[in-house]
Amino acid sequence: MSFEEAALCEPLSVALQACQRARIPPIADILIFGAGPIGLLCAAVIKAQREPDMKVTIAGMTPNLRSKLTSDIDASRLQFAQTFCAVQTWRINSPFEDTNFTVKRIAQEHLSDDSDQPILDSGYHLIFECTGAPMCLQMGIHVTHLSSQRSN
Repeated sequence: MSFEEAALCEPLSVALQACQRARIPPIADILIFGAGPIGLLCAAVIKAQREPDMKVTIAGMTPNLRSKLTSDIDASRLQFAQTFCAVQTWRINSPFEDTNFTVKRIAQEHLSDDSDQPILDSGYHLIFECTGAPMCLQMGIHVTHLSSQRSN
């Protein structure tokens, strides 16, 4: 086994455990915060275990240098997510301030987006938070369908 393959063992085990604990329903809209190794592997596991047509969205935040918020995402990670797992992506522009009002506004804008593939019943049924960023956890609360669950 190469060092590159060995480096993916821990993120893969985290993704497998998260997907197992989440008890993913057969039909659901799923949002994954984070396009790093764990987020991408969660998407791959979901796609491999479930319906290939299941809607999975990976969200990543663009850096904002004037904000206290930090982010490790760039456009290439989201593009890779689209090709690697055939998922949709949501590129979140970092706000200048990390307030609940701002996070809620961004979430509402996303849910009311007039895209050709609307989110079922105005919210995601399952959220995977794979960043550790408090703002993503807050946003996950605002974009979750009322009858849903969250998985860390």
